Amino acid sequence: MKIFSGMFKKCFERIIHKKIDNEFAKVVTVGLGTTAVGPITETGNFNLVELERGFVGSTAASHNDASVARVYLGAFNVIDSKIHFTEPPTGNNLTIIDPDTNLETPRSTFGGRVFLRKDYSKNVLYDNISKEFTGIGATYQLTVAGAANTAIESGSGLVFINNIFQTPTTTNNTGNNWTLTNNGVGSTITFSGITTAGSNNLVVSDYDVNQNQLPRGGMIVSLGSSIGRGYAQPVGASVTAVLNTSGAITAVGIGTTDYNGSGYRGVVGVGVTDEAYTHRFVRCSDNCVTGTGGPFTPTGASYESHTGKLTLTIPSHGRSSGNVQLVNNSFVFTCSRDNHRTEHTYPRTTDPAANGNNRALTKIDNDTISIDVGAGGGRGKNATVTATVGAGGTIVPPIKHPFRC
Repeated sequence: MKIFSGMFKKCFERIIHKKIDNEFAKVVTVGLGTTAVGPITETGNFNLVELERGFVGSTAASHNDASVARVYLGAFNVIDSKIHFTEPPTGNNLTIIDPDTNLETPRSTFGGRVFLRKDYSKNVLYDNISKEFTGIGATYQLTVAGAANTAIESGSGLVFINNIFQTPTTTNNTGNNWTLTNNGVGSTITFSGITTAGSNNLVVSDYDVNQNQLPRGGMIVSLGSSIGRGYAQPVGASVTAVLNTSGAITAVGIGTTDYNGSGYRGVVGVGVTDEAYTHRFVRCSDNCVTGTGGPFTPTGASYESHTGKLTLTIPSHGRSSGNVQLVNNSFVFTCSRDNHRTEHTYPRTTDPAANGNNRALTKIDNDTISIDVGAGGGRGKNATVTATVGAGGTIVPPIKHPFRC
């Protein structure tokens, strides 16, 4: 049985596998109980483990009391032609673009290799030794299912560090990343690291593992910090209160011996990005434009967010000046804010061009006119910024714009 632990994962950010016979299981939680059969109550004298049985494609089965449980590390298990992951890979086939950041949503990538040979009887899978990495040690004992193994020749193995292939050092291929030593009792792997200039002395620093170029793990060997630069130290503001003869405060201000405090440096400048989104015309309702010579049904439309200009294609409109009106929610556009996934109707009842308001037209040609329906972002106009100054001078500016899509 193989066991995976959600509690251990919180500690080590990895899945712990334990194998009993041929079954994998995931450790849901560990703790104490008052009886040998549970539940876990965090009190009592019985050490208990809650399991999710039949994990990563294995089959839940009965086991003898003497069965040995082994810890495994990994992220997947392959059974026949199926791969079973310990957790669902990151991905989202419905939302390709994050509407909040306009960036592609994170997703995992997959790559697999198949190595075919005539005889697999001598194939061995070495135990994962990554939990032993410290950034200082160069040599590690290799085991198969917890036991020493010598049935391998130098250079014939595949070694990956952080999923990157490591080139072996052999008699005919020297100076690479690792060597294998077989002493007749077991096998050890030694990583080459780096050496000092002009010598073969291995660089091994006890206080800075980044110098060693050896595999590192989750064990903290050293910790250091330095004072940052270019930021204001947290200093509280102080002001002077002016009192009258009755003791009432008549004025408050910053005197020559007072302090602005951290973040208060006179006038505070706030930079605001009023983003312009791209709109795509989908359709419009019949007779959605009214006015002299109308009503009209445009065959096309385009909208410039930063200027508020709506250009309408109306064949042989017969207008040269004057006003037109738009029917509420009669135009359908998509918007780049959500990567054009949803449709939006305009003008909304709160838009400047809604409710039959007159909009002065500009004739472009006999088939095209334009009107101003209000900016939707990008011009910097009509956007309001309300800044809240918090502890330490932090400014939080929520930005509002009346014509967002």
